[in-house]
Amino acid sequence: MRNAVITAIFLLALISAGFCDENNPFVKEVRRRITTATGKDALDYISKNLWTQTLGITETEWYYHRGVANLVAYRQTNPPRTVSSFIQQAEKDLVIAKEYRGDDPSSYRIRARMYLSAIYALELGRPQDADAYIQEVERSIGDTHEYYLTVAFWRLYLGNVTADEEERYREAITHAGANATVLDYRVTMFVNAKKIFAEIRPRESVKGIAALEFTRDPGTISVLPIQREIELNADPVRRYLDLALLALAQGRYEQADQNAQLAYAKKHEAECYYVFGRYAYNRGDMRSAEENYRLCVSMKPDFAPCQFWYGVYCYGLKRFDDAVSSFEAAVKLVANNDTYFMNLATAYVAKRDMGKAEAAYKKAELISPMHPLLLRNIGTFYVKYKPNKVFAETYYKKYLAVSPNAPDRNIVRTWLDRLH
Repeated sequence: MRNAVITAIFLLALISAGFCDENNPFVKEVRRRITTATGKDALDYISKNLWTQTLGITETEWYYHRGVANLVAYRQTNPPRTVSSFIQQAEKDLVIAKEYRGDDPSSYRIRARMYLSAIYALELGRPQDADAYIQEVERSIGDTHEYYLTVAFWRLYLGNVTADEEERYREAITHAGANATVLDYRVTMFVNAKKIFAEIRPRESVKGIAALEFTRDPGTISVLPIQREIELNADPVRRYLDLALLALAQGRYEQADQNAQLAYAKKHEAECYYVFGRYAYNRGDMRSAEENYRLCVSMKPDFAPCQFWYGVYCYGLKRFDDAVSSFEAAVKLVANNDTYFMNLATAYVAKRDMGKAEAAYKKAELISPMHPLLLRNIGTFYVKYKPNKVFAETYYKKYLAVSPNAPDRNIVRTWLDRLH
């Protein structure tokens, strides 16, 4: 039943957007198999009909349809979205399809980039790559193009926009008709534009003030044994795990993964999954990162570093409820970590819970009263999110006092002038 709903929704968007040449036999058969069977069935047909000129479509169009079929198969996978080979192949095929040359009545170049953006944003956790493709599309179309509102929504959704860009996009939706639509790639379905834009609240606008900064610095950590002491440990599992954790702390991810693999071969400890998750996260494999983080947390919920990094992962994907839950778990386990509280505060800001955000910032300040990024974040918090000129001025001045040579010192001084 779930697969039928997915294919019906996907096909509705596919046809409505004009993705398919309905008169081409190959495309018709791919569409039929997705409709009546599954994406996998469509892929079986495609694999038996490799591209030749007799198919009546270009080679890049063939790659486009195989990429879309792989994405359908990926989203139909039960349990959902665990077979990474489908999404990896979808990415490869659509990267080829985006280079479509020649007459393009159905905008394959545009649509391939839009689907790539959706894959990077929603499936692979690579929002910067997603935004880059959306911007490529934006540069190739005008503000009257049928896809302009979709571009505007997804750029706002990804959040990497300037104040001027946000104003332009919101003005476009203001002037759009009541029946205007946006293609929502989360469900691959056209939805009412005004309704979906309402999901994204306007950012608090104080000209010249930068956003809060989120940090991946683990902050205050326990002192690890030196390598010589670790190598004397008679327990091979503990020895390999400690070497892996030490390598992580030093930024040597390949070495960390190798040592964790050696430990894993002897015993499936929770920390092994944590190291695997960090290694996957570092190389951009977000699906594997989440799977390993969740395995670690399920086996050892009192392992604070994994709770922290799972929170970082969720925050990056704008899953702010999950991020808050993970950071809350981390601060309960380690009450003296400034970064844990600072990221918890920033996640609460993202949820618009300013009271809890302020409380978390205060706890971080008690731990590290002279932490430069923390002082800057709190100053910005009191300018943009919970306005208090006196507090904002106090924290910005503290920031300049502890970081007199900060790269943004002149900008901060300008902020202070504006506060008056």
